[in-house]
Amino acid sequence: MMDRERDADPELSLADYARILRNRWLAVLTPILIFGGLAAYSLSTRTLQYESTSKVLLADTAAQAALRGGSQNPNSLTREMTNEISFAASDDVKNAVRDAIGVVPKVTVRADPNSDVLSFTGKASDPGDAAMYANTWAEAFVSTKQKQAGESLDAAVDQFSERVAVLRAQRDASTDPADQARIDSEIDAVNAAITNLQLTAGVAAIGTAQVVQVASSPTEPTNLDARVILAIALALGFAVGSIVAFVIDNLDRRIKTSDDIIRAVGLPVLGTIARASRKVSAQDLALAVSDRREARVADGYQKVRSSLQFALLGRDVKSILITSANESEGKTTTSSNLAWALAAVGSRVVLADIDFRRPKVHAVYGLAREPGFSNHLVDRIPLHELVAHVEDDERTLAVLPSGTTPHSPGDFLASPDFLETLRWIESEADVVVLDAPPVLPVSDTLAIAHHVDRTILTASAGSTTVEQLQTAVESLRAAGASIAGVVLVGGKQDRSYGTYTQQQTTRRARRSRAESRKTSGTGATSWSPAPASGVSARS
Repeated sequence: MMDRERDADPELSLADYARILRNRWLAVLTPILIFGGLAAYSLSTRTLQYESTSKVLLADTAAQAALRGGSQNPNSLTREMTNEISFAASDDVKNAVRDAIGVVPKVTVRADPNSDVLSFTGKASDPGDAAMYANTWAEAFVSTKQKQAGESLDAAVDQFSERVAVLRAQRDASTDPADQARIDSEIDAVNAAITNLQLTAGVAAIGTAQVVQVASSPTEPTNLDARVILAIALALGFAVGSIVAFVIDNLDRRIKTSDDIIRAVGLPVLGTIARASRKVSAQDLALAVSDRREARVADGYQKVRSSLQFALLGRDVKSILITSANESEGKTTTSSNLAWALAAVGSRVVLADIDFRRPKVHAVYGLAREPGFSNHLVDRIPLHELVAHVEDDERTLAVLPSGTTPHSPGDFLASPDFLETLRWIESEADVVVLDAPPVLPVSDTLAIAHHVDRTILTASAGSTTVEQLQTAVESLRAAGASIAGVVLVGGKQDRSYGTYTQQQTTRRARRSRAESRKTSGTGATSWSPAPASGVSARS
């Protein structure tokens, strides 16, 4: 049993990451375009914001310090700054601002660290409005503070004056000299307090708070720079796209490259057949080596032939079975082109269609499906009457159609009569290429896999999954097949191919397909397969 964990690569190299991003470029590009587009739209519709700051000093004047008689506790100063910020946001200050400019703008008030300064920052879409908002709020704060301070001091003076009047009335009503002296002393104390309050009121009028920095119109908006926003959006899009690409790649179990095959089943990749350069029929692809109309496909199969010959160097291989995990994965195309490629180097090649359920080889060469291989055993028709020879100036390929579908194709392939006929064909030809059914849908191929010299699997790039290929390989090995390798069909062409081939002179076909393909039902060649003696017909 093959180790299914072979394809799990816990450590990815930088080259692997680059490969994933390159292969999944659309998944990476889409979020980049989305985030970049949203950022561009946001930048095109956003309103620029400007900020300007005015500052107000709250430090005591010299007169206030003299009246206070010393410095204050730092905790007390902190509490006073907090109270000042609250006062700056009070309704009285807001009403003063509204009276001045008709609106209450957006202004932020904060205390500067390590100083008795309040900062008033105005925000607006117009730089002049930002400065006006800051200055108006600061001036409203100062004037409101002075007004309230003056009003509170005047109220205190009035209260003390009333007290003096009451005391004087008590003194006038008293006849006791000692009581009168006491009252006079109290009146003097209240008058002294009134004098101090009047002095404080004068100081408040001078200003316990004053604007020390007037806001000016800013020249630059405070919005984040457009280039920075766009760069962040593109970087975020790339990050999201990369994550999506890695997730998709991890979830996508389809075979795409030769490396995927090696990691999945550990078999050599005999070749990667590039996608056709144009939309062509399956028949054209199956004859790519024959007519060279699809040069890149033909070159791919010639590389497969070279790889196969190198892998089998020194081994007597007479039969090669071509199969796949599922149908429509390029096995017939591979069978036909490999047969032509082997014939091109002088080998006597027989291409036999043993996919009795869904044969396709006859359609490639414009032949009738019946009679064919099965009719030799069932109807005793001689092989030389069933074989068609397809010739050009350099080679001859013998094609043996499938014939009538047997009652049980799997049993037919495993029958001694079939195997004896196959051995005789092998003795008459240099190599027999067998186009067999896919492995997973039916068991036909497994019935004969042990009786052929080598088996080649085809995998369709972007279609065959890792699990399907693994199961096919396991089934073939369990049946005793000797697997030569895998051919990847429909993979990406090496970039060096186009660079090299475009320097060559394009050759036209030597003749049309009708002229280059000659079919015959008589097999008039010196090595035409003949009926095997002693082979009995099957009922």
